[in-house]
Amino acid sequence: VGRIAGGSVRTIDQFFDHIELAAMLDPYEANDAKLSYVMQAFNNNQDSRMDKANEYAAELLEYQSNSIPSVLLKYYLYTAQYEGALKAANAAAVYSASNTDVWNEVIFEMSQIFTNSNGSPLMSERHNQMLIEGLLDYYGILQTRNATSMENIALTPVSKDFFSRILALSKTNLSVDNAEFIVENWLFDLSSFCDADNDSIPDQVSAHRGVSFGEGWDFSENGTVTLTLISRSSRDPACVTIHCDTPQSITVTDEFGTPVEGTISGNVWKGELPEIRRGEEMKITIHSSVSQQLTQLNIVIE
Repeated sequence: VGRIAGGSVRTIDQFFDHIELAAMLDPYEANDAKLSYVMQAFNNNQDSRMDKANEYAAELLEYQSNSIPSVLLKYYLYTAQYEGALKAANAAAVYSASNTDVWNEVIFEMSQIFTNSNGSPLMSERHNQMLIEGLLDYYGILQTRNATSMENIALTPVSKDFFSRILALSKTNLSVDNAEFIVENWLFDLSSFCDADNDSIPDQVSAHRGVSFGEGWDFSENGTVTLTLISRSSRDPACVTIHCDTPQSITVTDEFGTPVEGTISGNVWKGELPEIRRGEEMKITIHSSVSQQLTQLNIVIE
């Protein structure tokens, strides 16, 4: 392939012709040639070469490899071929099932497109239903993998946030406005959270004492929960809303132990977190001085 693809070329068209010839003539290096063609066609904005690039990409997805799917994922994402991106993500899940880095890298790349507030395809009625169903299937693959393996895949905060947003989207009317709100403003909801290790405890819970988790969160006296959140926005402070029987017994503190000022109306505690910058983590701790159940917990940027 090196001799064929690296021969004397004077134009970009000659380069692609040589790569295509290499893919045909050298069966041992054909995949490398095809992958080179795919990525160079994209990187060099070669619209006339995209049909062949798509053909090669589809062929490469059928090849058992622990490295090719991750490369193709980026190609499909950044050419807005989202069904192909989902297939590439699933292939990476199969061929790199025990590789934590690959799982998190794949999820990160998808989050850059699917939960990007600047034009996410989830805000498009053309794509959102197909994408939500495909991403839920991918999440299910991760849960099944963890349930049948000795060690769980350790997700990053970005990965946990991504799946939680997808789960939140799956439980709402998939209008463009709802999708836009969850992509841009949503941080956490007691009813929609990532649970990749199947233990019924939200993966964003980084510490807890005296609390059991179910449809509501049952706090014993002086029970505490610490959440680690990550923002996809950088505009305004986040609002925490807690529904429980005795909200006057609730205390919310930030990662430095500073109490968050709250107001009480009926059975609702409401307070405002400091501004959380895009991509940054924030830890908050919820404490209840009495035994009670939190029936609702919402954290959103308003």
